Amino acid sequence: KTFNVGIIDNAVADLIPNRTVNLSIFNPTGGAQLGAQSSAVLTIHDDELSSFGAFAFSQAAYSVVETNTIASIVVNRSGGSINDVTVDFATSGGTAAPGTNYLSLVQTLTFTNGQTSTNVFVPIIYDPGINGDKTVNLILSNPTGGAALGSPSNAVLTIADAEFSPGVLTFVTNLFSVSENTTNATITVIRTNGFTGLVSVDYGVSNVTAMAGVDYGANVFGTLVFSNNVFVQSFTVPIIDNLTQEGNRLFEVRLFNATNAALGLTNATVRIVDNEAPAGAIDATFVTGAGANGDVFALDLNTNGFIYIGGDFTAFNNVGRTNVARLSVGGVLDTAYSPDAITRAGTNATVRALGVYVSGTNVGKVVIG
Repeated sequence: KTFNVGIIDNAVADLIPNRTVNLSIFNPTGGAQLGAQSSAVLTIHDDELSSFGAFAFSQAAYSVVETNTIASIVVNRSGGSINDVTVDFATSGGTAAPGTNYLSLVQTLTFTNGQTSTNVFVPIIYDPGINGDKTVNLILSNPTGGAALGSPSNAVLTIADAEFSPGVLTFVTNLFSVSENTTNATITVIRTNGFTGLVSVDYGVSNVTAMAGVDYGANVFGTLVFSNNVFVQSFTVPIIDNLTQEGNRLFEVRLFNATNAALGLTNATVRIVDNEAPAGAIDATFVTGAGANGDVFALDLNTNGFIYIGGDFTAFNNVGRTNVARLSVGGVLDTAYSPDAITRAGTNATVRALGVYVSGTNVGKVVIG
């Protein structure tokens, strides 16, 4: 159920802009009981522009050079100036450090009857060295005496660095590494020894052992722009996976044509790491010995850890074996495995193919052909 409360617009800017009405329910009948929320407060907001005024900063952004001792902040009272009213002012947050770049300030500003403006003075501390610009948040809150908050009630004070140094632009390293199956190589350029003002630098790419359009994208060039206080930028070079086992490839990135800044490390190498498996290497621990005394035509590397060979021979490593032998994965003849001589009428019993059962009732048995 709902009920209505009639509201009367008195067409007056009230001293207290918001009025309240207490609401309550009581005397339940029919066995019902009151719940936990049996009372409430209705707030009636004044819709007339307060004749006591509204507080706001004169602008949303202020600036001061760090060599100044104070920053003057203007707070205005508009829309009315009747009676004495107050508003709280505070500094908070930002990138500036209280005690290092400025002194924290919390202050109640009093506007007398008819007063429409006042100044707040934020103490500034000179921080020598190249530190970049810093910011302080300014906040108005808690208006009293019927006044309200206007806009902007928040502002930012920028403390400008007095030392100007555009810095040095340089690659972050002289060797970047990227896998061949990566979409892009990200190349990072940093700005050191200063970061004030707008600076830029051109970049380009050239072949070393990698080829543009084959191993990496062709026609990669451009300009990196560093705004004031920006000290890291990057560009990307597309990487092409050519699906060929060819080893690692190299190309060069370079910086040139710096504007308003100096150059540091201007050349760096990018290594494309080949992701195709190499053909393999010789296992020096594998026992070769005399080997088979005839031709080997078939080989099977079985999951049971043995190597089976077949061919046209009568011995392996000087031990009698007829056309079939089993070795360990290290190349040692398995003397426990000794198949009977393979004979077949009308042939020389040469084994040209073989396979080994890895499961089922015939597991371990050798099929030859």
